[in-house]
Amino acid sequence: MSELVGSGRVAIVNALVDRVDALCAGRDVSRVVVLEAEAGAGKSRLVRELYERLRQRESTDGAANYWPGLDDRATGAVAGGDPFPSRKVVGPKIDGFLWPANVVPAFVWWDISCETFGTGEAVAVTDRFESWWAAHGTAMWWAWNTRAGNLEQLAQSRDSVIESARSALQESAVEGMGELIQMTGLPTLGLGWALSTSGRVLTAVQTRRDRKQDLIGELVHEADTNSKGQEIATALTRLARRDLSVVVAIEDAHRMGPDLAALLDALAAANSTHPVLVVATAWPEGRTNHVWNDWLIRHQARGTAEVQGLDPLEDSDLETLFHAHAPTTDPSTTAAVVQRWRNPFALELLMTWGVIEANVRANNGALVMSEEDLTDLPEGVVDLLGNRWGSLPKNVRRALALARAGLGVQALGTEPFIRDIISAAGARLVDESDAVSLPLSLQSAAEMRWLRTLDITDALADVLVADVIRDRLNNVIGRSGVAGMRAAVITELCTQINTIRGADNLLDDNDENRIVASWLISLVDAEANTDPADPGALTAAYILNADTFAETYNYTEAIHQTRTALDLGTLNPDRPDALNIRYKLALWMGQWVRTGRRLSLC
Repeated sequence: MSELVGSGRVAIVNALVDRVDALCAGRDVSRVVVLEAEAGAGKSRLVRELYERLRQRESTDGAANYWPGLDDRATGAVAGGDPFPSRKVVGPKIDGFLWPANVVPAFVWWDISCETFGTGEAVAVTDRFESWWAAHGTAMWWAWNTRAGNLEQLAQSRDSVIESARSALQESAVEGMGELIQMTGLPTLGLGWALSTSGRVLTAVQTRRDRKQDLIGELVHEADTNSKGQEIATALTRLARRDLSVVVAIEDAHRMGPDLAALLDALAAANSTHPVLVVATAWPEGRTNHVWNDWLIRHQARGTAEVQGLDPLEDSDLETLFHAHAPTTDPSTTAAVVQRWRNPFALELLMTWGVIEANVRANNGALVMSEEDLTDLPEGVVDLLGNRWGSLPKNVRRALALARAGLGVQALGTEPFIRDIISAAGARLVDESDAVSLPLSLQSAAEMRWLRTLDITDALADVLVADVIRDRLNNVIGRSGVAGMRAAVITELCTQINTIRGADNLLDDNDENRIVASWLISLVDAEANTDPADPGALTAAYILNADTFAETYNYTEAIHQTRTALDLGTLNPDRPDALNIRYKLALWMGQWVRTGRRLSLC
């Protein structure tokens, strides 16, 4: 990455590294540090710097790192590079990770963004952790046992066992873990992920997400637990040792809800033998979210969380950022620019805007503009993103507008969507030639970093991007196009559900079906009695959504969704599937009463 500018920023990263060391030493210090500053101030950049500092310490004697570097070309985090791709990046990608040969991790890093909670917070957090565990769980288990001294009992050499684990992991995380257990007889850490000695998965809940279960196992319900967040916190805490620190990076924590609050409650609890540091980013105005504000006030009072503000960069630091883009600019123009564009992200957005880049190229590396011309340029991050939007090809703007409209104008805008659904729905509204190019236009949007690709889904890059697109919907596709896209997406979602649902009105429980179900429900609930969905498809969506909520112990929402499905009247009350659904409803109501009573005693 490019060199971090600002002595105050460097001091914050140094303090975070020292905090990791203090926790490893068993000192009584707060385990949650919140980096609070306006959008674009550089909070995510500090988190990335912490990650890289820990990586540098991981490598000794020229040995390879377990954790990959943050690819400068992928993030744009290079001097004079485009800052847009690196926005919100606070950790390495999970997809495509390969365990390096003969290497075990020296620290643990897990990151999550609160802007990606499209299918419900608890579900999103659990999915993120399960995906992370699939990629890293075996290596984490091995690192823990390495430091616990359990290698001494092994007949095989350390490197040969690690290589066997890596090879098995490439085939299946569960089978890889099972092979290690059989080979070594080492403990499983009690992480809540139940594995038998044959590597098969044991679950204490009904079969869920069969495809994913084959890969990573099931987070098992533990006694006296009513939150997936608590279970994940328990897993991470048990993984931590004084010689194996755990860092949890949470982007945009001010958007969190009760489930993430439960996870943070558990992680923030003092534990001198299990060093876990949470580094969260948040906007000051995010305190209007009462869940976040109440959590922060409570833990600040306890001394388990502290807030670290980011002071504005000095003129010399901003000049460094500016000169990375326009190194030969005269001092008076340089001073004028850095006095107006004080936000680092805004400054770099300005300097990577096509109009400005062309000016610098034409003047041999100098920005040449009159004071009047500079005054006419946009100043804020949102306005600069708007200018960048205007520079996009027309077909890309239209594709992004259709995607934003397809989520519903009332949505946050960063919820995951399926590109094929957007393409098929959009094809109903545009000319045939444009319809053919829609998938390519969405791909171009992803390459330009206006979309984030998330395994089987895509999402708009972040909330600011989503807002910029939403504010321009009427200009791009018109009011009728906005309403028409919403209706077309509902039709496509219902068509997909009706194609794959069985005679019992049930959908298989997998990632894509859960996204389709929650997406359909969000659109129908957003504007009741407008463009009603097919009742049979909607019933199947509500039933699957109810199961998902129940698995994350949100029995209130599970009960509500099940009752809504039954009220649609498409289920034959005498069929076994209807009886089974009513049976589950009764069970959940009992669980709701049980957990409600327990919570009332806390």
